[in-house]
Amino acid sequence: MKKILAMALAVSLTFGTVIAPELSNISTIHTMAYSDLLKDYPYFDDEEEDESNKPEIKTSGDFNYYVQKDGTICIKKCNCLEDESKTEVVVPETIDGKKVTVIGYNAFRNSKYIKKVTLPNTISVIDESAFYECKELEDINIPNGTKIIYSHAFTNCTKLSKIVIPESMESIESFAFQNCTNLTDVELPSDFTNFSVWSFNDTAWLENLKKENQLVIVNNSLVYANPAAQNITIPDGVKKIGDFAFKVCNVKKVEIPDSVEVIGSHAFDSCDYLSEVNIPSTLKEIGDSAFTGCWNLKTIAIPDGITEIRDNTFKDCSNIRSITIPDSVTKISTNAFLYCS
Repeated sequence: MKKILAMALAVSLTFGTVIAPELSNISTIHTMAYSDLLKDYPYFDDEEEDESNKPEIKTSGDFNYYVQKDGTICIKKCNCLEDESKTEVVVPETIDGKKVTVIGYNAFRNSKYIKKVTLPNTISVIDESAFYECKELEDINIPNGTKIIYSHAFTNCTKLSKIVIPESMESIESFAFQNCTNLTDVELPSDFTNFSVWSFNDTAWLENLKKENQLVIVNNSLVYANPAAQNITIPDGVKKIGDFAFKVCNVKKVEIPDSVEVIGSHAFDSCDYLSEVNIPSTLKEIGDSAFTGCWNLKTIAIPDGITEIRDNTFKDCSNIRSITIPDSVTKISTNAFLYCS
């Protein structure tokens, strides 16, 4: 049986605490921000970590590296970044008999001369800022087996024109390819949707798609909506509204088809004018901060099947007066309705 919460009566929102005594089926209250990342691949900074926490740095050929806790190798630094004659670099599959699995934080950052990098199929992670501002980089392979590309990994690689994302990819974080202004050709697996408009921010590929379409849809995921549009009907067949897709749009009304199963994180963040949105019964997931700052929303009906209302989902939705929450919801973040008065 669904419960209808009249905000002024049934839900008290004080200092980020949600009090809903009549929702007896809700057994867990989250106090931490939601994260989809299941594994942490730690990097360290020479200036920030205690000596006791640092692994031993070794050298092999062109690379400084260290052995991770799982026994595999992280490339910490390429030592030939200032060598004008070194325009092509090949990262080995193994060092000292151990697999090379991570291209580490800042490993190739600010390379002035490297034009081509060949990565081995053992790589699973390209860490934050790994190739940041490698302005001469024209050619790099993303090996099959790579699972995640962290933020700013290829930011400002302005000569990079093509990238092929392998079937193994699980996530491309925001700003991973930011300002790759000549990146015109991006090949993604047909079912890959775990990226956002910010993953390819200011790339030629995304900018061209924006010019051609009011809604940019890739692999049945709505990646971007023109911020000037006021009334939008999302076409049937779209399965996901991507992270940040409508962020800071002037949209007033959105029609969401039954094909949509996921509304991503920050999808409608700061849509000040949004007053009407239907949430289809087929929806399975609403990301954190999905409707943050939508202060013109007054009524929300969360469909049966949603199990969690995540951190900041309706934060600063100060004019909401009624929310329908189904019995399927078992987890509500303490900040889910923050500043909803």
